[in-house]
Amino acid sequence: MAEDFHFHCITHLRADSIYPSIHPSTMPLECTSFVFECPRNPLDPAGRVLRMAAKRYTMGDSLSNEDGLSVLYAHCIGSHKEQWEPVIAETFLAQRGKPRRQRVREAWAFDWQSHGDSALLNRDLVEDSRPMGVSAFEWADAIGAFARSPRMHGRRMVAVGHSAGAGAMVLSMQRSANPYLAIVLIEPTIMTPAVYYHYLADNTPQHVAATQLRRGSWASPQDAEQAFRRRAPWRKWDSRVRERFLAHGLLRCADGSVALKCRPRDEALAFPDLEPHFAALDEIARVCRAVPIHVVWAKRSELVPPPVQDTLSDPAAGRMIASVSYLDGGHMIVQENPSSVALSICAAFDSIRPSIGIPTPQSLGGVTGASSGFGLLMAQTALAKGDNVVATLRKPQVLEDLAAQYDKDRLLVLKLDVTKNEDIAAAFEAAKYSFGRIDVVFNNAGYGIIAEIEGTEEHKARDLFDVNFWGALNVAKQSVAFMRDVNSPRGGLLMNMSSMYGIDAPPCIGIYSAAKFALEAVSDALSRELDPAWNIKITVLCPGFFTSTKGLSSALVEPIHPAYDRPDNGKLGSVQTRNDISAMLEEQAPIVGDTDKLIGDFWEISKLEHPPSRVAFGDDAMALFQAKVSALKADLEASKRWSKDLSK
Repeated sequence: MAEDFHFHCITHLRADSIYPSIHPSTMPLECTSFVFECPRNPLDPAGRVLRMAAKRYTMGDSLSNEDGLSVLYAHCIGSHKEQWEPVIAETFLAQRGKPRRQRVREAWAFDWQSHGDSALLNRDLVEDSRPMGVSAFEWADAIGAFARSPRMHGRRMVAVGHSAGAGAMVLSMQRSANPYLAIVLIEPTIMTPAVYYHYLADNTPQHVAATQLRRGSWASPQDAEQAFRRRAPWRKWDSRVRERFLAHGLLRCADGSVALKCRPRDEALAFPDLEPHFAALDEIARVCRAVPIHVVWAKRSELVPPPVQDTLSDPAAGRMIASVSYLDGGHMIVQENPSSVALSICAAFDSIRPSIGIPTPQSLGGVTGASSGFGLLMAQTALAKGDNVVATLRKPQVLEDLAAQYDKDRLLVLKLDVTKNEDIAAAFEAAKYSFGRIDVVFNNAGYGIIAEIEGTEEHKARDLFDVNFWGALNVAKQSVAFMRDVNSPRGGLLMNMSSMYGIDAPPCIGIYSAAKFALEAVSDALSRELDPAWNIKITVLCPGFFTSTKGLSSALVEPIHPAYDRPDNGKLGSVQTRNDISAMLEEQAPIVGDTDKLIGDFWEISKLEHPPSRVAFGDDAMALFQAKVSALKADLEASKRWSKDLSK
């Protein structure tokens, strides 16, 4: 869990003392080292957990750009976090002159718990508790906990992983909503079990044996450097990466010798750790419609042949890949061709749509009560204008025709009975898994009762309150929690559907008005309770009568109460209300409100940076509001006589 994830800053090193320039004009990377305590694992003994070493990189004043990208990097088997530094430096430089939202704000690189500096921190604990090594599942949990930690809240994150690190980055999303704006997978070893056993299984024992037999120490740094220049795989590496390996991949021993921080034994144990590679494929299918996934393959990959590559991108299996590119190099392409890798990563940065991660004209909206009336029209309008929509209703089959017009990455139709809290929670969870965030909730479910107060049976009044008040309130509470705790960055708009009768109650609509009064009250209170830092807005919508009479036609019309059914009843307010509504339903009286224009107003309000707290729509609603204000002023004047001199 994120609350179990702690970080401790160890030291701060300026890059001009640890990293040579890529080019004479290159600004130095600045680096801060961290050690993080990982989430507790069942293998951990009491009082001890694994730790993960990490480094944060910035360049110049990049950290001050709050609109910029926070990029997370995970290395391949046998590597370490510092081997990303040439790539990281070039991404900073390549994005420097681009719009602020495409620039790199910071980069984080992590050592697998059995690799690099993490291996030194965890050696005793790993030997005592993990004879089969540290699974990539544990690394993914640690990275995911970091991404969900308060330190990263509101950051615009992109995940980058190489080989086994690609799978770890994908799996880091399993325990939460999608925290990333995009994912870049470089030579990912992600596949189905069937593909693995057909194409790769026979080679795994050879990889394990060759790794175990690999030399792990040298008499001096100089001897190691000479060996790396002569022997595979190091001789193929870019000189900058090889320098990083000499500086950070080796442990300096007291006798002057050097040894690999990730011992050959520990590296070899990572190869048979197969389940994370299989699980990551399922995770890609789950998140790919919400998070763009970019794949980078090496043209001369020794490890991932084309048939294996093809399984990653399979629309029939629900795996949609945003882009695929091919670069010169082998499987260790990050080490061999860091400049091309950096440019591919930058291309992914440039492709991030403004709508991802922040409310925009292409945001994600949730609509309750979408079967007809305002809810259906709002869903149709939002889709037509390019928004993605989660449409909820009691009977999803009603929207089959609409659903057939849009892909599931545009429209998600869900069954929802707002009187059932489990349905509400499930709908938000489904939206989280499909889209990762919700920018606007159009809280619209409801119906009416036309009856005198005396003529309304209690159970029918309670049923209406269960939908119009309690259902709407529970949707509102879930909306606020989602916009605060799931959306990254925080924020969103809750649009609560009230009515002009939520301001003033006419005869014969008192129960309906009471529920709307209550919804308006909690909307006001909730909006004042919210922390402004959460950037959550609430707007109450108060329309009058419009050409969509769904609200009237779906209302329960109760028989007139006997006390009001008499020869002179035409003078009574409830009878006048009944007659007016009957005339509207029978089209004998005009409804001047244009519903298309109204829905257009709703949509425009959903895009405002500072939406109003309450809006009346239509001449009838404006007149009723004005009459209510006048009545309140009259009551205020009358109250002065009684309130005067009441103080002690």
